[in-house]
Amino acid sequence: MGRRPSALGTSSRRPVTGQKPSVCAGSTAPGNLEAQALARRGAAYRVEGYFRDAGSDLQAALVKAEQSKDEVLIAATSGALGNLAFMSRRTAVAEPLLKRSRDLAGRLRDPAVLAASNNDLGNLYASTRHAPEAASAYVAAIANAEAARDDALAATAQTNAARLALQRKESVRAIALLTRAVDTLERLRPSYSRGMALVSAGSAVFEEEGRIPPDGQAVASRAFRAAAETAEALHNATLSSLARAASLTFTSATIGWRTQRA
Repeated sequence: MGRRPSALGTSSRRPVTGQKPSVCAGSTAPGNLEAQALARRGAAYRVEGYFRDAGSDLQAALVKAEQSKDEVLIAATSGALGNLAFMSRRTAVAEPLLKRSRDLAGRLRDPAVLAASNNDLGNLYASTRHAPEAASAYVAAIANAEAARDDALAATAQTNAARLALQRKESVRAIALLTRAVDTLERLRPSYSRGMALVSAGSAVFEEEGRIPPDGQAVASRAFRAAAETAEALHNATLSSLARAASLTFTSATIGWRTQRA
C-alpha cells in the first residue's frame, strides 16, 4: 500500500509577542517597543506565508532587542527566525538560531520558549536524519511544555516524537505517545489549531511501514473523528475538508490491509 511522503514535523511556536513581558530594565524604551511591533508584524507575515517579509521584520526586531538588551525578546525572536529558516529549508541557518533561543530561554527559565525551540530543533534533526538528537529534543520539548502548562504544545511534541519513533520501528513507544497526544487534545476546547493537531496526530500512523497494528488504527480513528467534530463545532469548511481527506486516506488504507490479509 502506498504511503504519503513524510512531512516535516509540526511546529507549535507561538507568536513572538505571545511570550511573557520582558523583564529587562530597558523594556519600555522606544527601541524595545519598536522591536515588539516589528516582531508582531513579522509573526503575522510568517503565518500568512510571506517568508521574506517575515524574515526582514524578525531580523530587524532581533537587532533592536539586542540593542535594548531584552533577553526575553531575543530568545523569542531568535527562535522565530530559526523556525522560519527551517520552514524555508535553510537548516544550516536554523540550527544556531534555535540553539541560541533554547540556551537563552533555559537560562531565563522560560519553559514556553524552551519547549518551542526544543520542538523545532527536534523537527530539524529529524529532517536531517539525526534521529538520536531529534528524540532527545522532543523529550525535552514535552517536559518543557508540561512545565509551561501548554497542553497543545505538549501534544504537538508528542506527535512529532511518535512520528520519529515509527520511523525507527519503535511501534509500542510511538502508539503510547500518540495516545497521550490525542487524550490531551480531546480535552482542549474546539479551535482550528486543535483540529489541525488532531489531523497531524492521526496522520502520523502512516510513518509505519507495512500494516499498522490495531492499537495504532484505533488512535488514528479517534484523532480523525475528533478533528471532524472540531470542524463541525467551528463551522470551518477548510478544517472539515482536511479532516475528511485524511480520514478517507486512512479508511482506504485499512481496507487495503484487510484485502491483502484475505
